[in-house]
Formats: sequence, C-alpha cells, structure tokens
Amino acid sequence: MKEIYQGRNPFCYINGPTGPTGPMGPPGNGPTGPIGPTGATGTTGPTGPTGPTGATGPTGPTGSTGPTGPTGPTGPTGTTGATGPTGSTGPTGPTGSTAPTELLSAVDPAPQPTSANQPLTFYTNSLVVGNAITHAMNSADITINESGVYLILFHATVGPLPNTTLPASISIYLTINGTIANMGVARDQFANASDATTISFHSTISVTNPPVTLNVIAENSGFIFSNNEISVIRLNTDP
Repeated sequence: MKEIYQGRNPFCYINGPTGPTGPMGPPGNGPTGPIGPTGATGTTGPTGPTGPTGATGPTGPTGSTGPTGPTGPTGPTGTTGATGPTGSTGPTGPTGSTAPTELLSAVDPAPQPTSANQPLTFYTNSLVVGNAITHAMNSADITINESGVYLILFHATVGPLPNTTLPASISIYLTINGTIANMGVARDQFANASDATTISFHSTISVTNPPVTLNVIAENSGFIFSNNEISVIRLNTDP
C-alpha cells in the first residue's frame, strides 16, 4: 500500500487503488468433513424390457412313476382287416350210408270251398316213391306207414268267397292223428273280395309209432282254395 502524506497529521493516509491478485497458492490438505445423511429414496423407474432367454439348463433326474389312472372308455371298433388266404382243403371224410328216398306228392287243382275246421282234400297223387307214405285218390288223409323223420310241405292259392264279410282272415294247420303239429301253421288276411294269395307252410316231424294220419285243416269257412299240393318226404329212417 502506498502511503501518501496528507496535511499536517502524520497519521492521516489516503488508500490507493488495489493491486492485481497474486498467484493461487498450493491447495490446503485439511481433514475430510463428516459424510452427510442419506437422502430420501426416489420413485421406482419403469421396468425395462425382458432380456433374452438364457440357455436351457441340464435335465433333472426322472421322478418316480405315479399311480395308474382309471381305464378310459373303449374306443370304436376298427375296420375289419382283409380276409386271410384260404387254408388247404382237408381230407375227404368217409361216405355215409345212403338213406332210401321215399316220398309222396298229392295235388288238387280244382277250386275247393272251405268249411270251418274241416280238412282239405287232394284229388290225386302226382308222384309216389316207396311204400312209407300212402294216399287214396280224392281223400284228405295222408298216411305214414313207417317210422322215421319226415318233411311236410304244403302250398295253395286262396281267396275269399263273394259272400264273405271283409276284412277276414284264414288259418290252416297240419294235424298228426288230430293234433296240431309244431310249425305246421299258416295265416293270411283279406281286405278285398278280389284278393288272392299263396299260402304255405312246412313242418318236420318224427314218427315213432306208425301208422299216423296227416291232414291239412282250414280253420275258417268263407274261403276258396285251389291248386292244393302237399309233399311228404322221408328224410331218415331213424326217428
């Protein structure tokens, strides 16, 4: 500072202008002050995008087998497979004994009105082989004279008579010595006077105590039969 003497007072000075700042001294090396308190936590920022999937880790050991579940419903049946090849033909068995062929066929082509529970007649025999079965001309009786198993076949054309009240039904059946035979039954029904149809039955019987008499019975009156035919064939000599 430049001192300038002013007046008579030796202690009276006037300050001059400030000089330029000198160079900065070296930094001090005092001790670090204490750490201040932690500030409040800021709000959580938005979640960032998911990173890429990492590599699959090694497969862990297989666990123990669980209990078997209940059986499910059965599925639909599959399609049938192709038929396999036919096997070779086996050896021919021994020839059986030939049974004698015996039969009788009786016919009556003429129209024949029915009476309730009365037998139909057969005018003549068209074929007779052997003596096991017999029939007299224009008779209702067919006679079996020998034991054995027999097949009986019957058919005829039938329709209602003009004065029959319609609708009406007709039944026929085979009798053996007056008893209805198993399966030897046929039925038909008519709604119009002009109706006509073929009626038929077949029956197999076993005869153990010959002779026996066969008849074909019309259960209902009011009908007309034509072209009646019965065939009796002996199938076996053993009943």
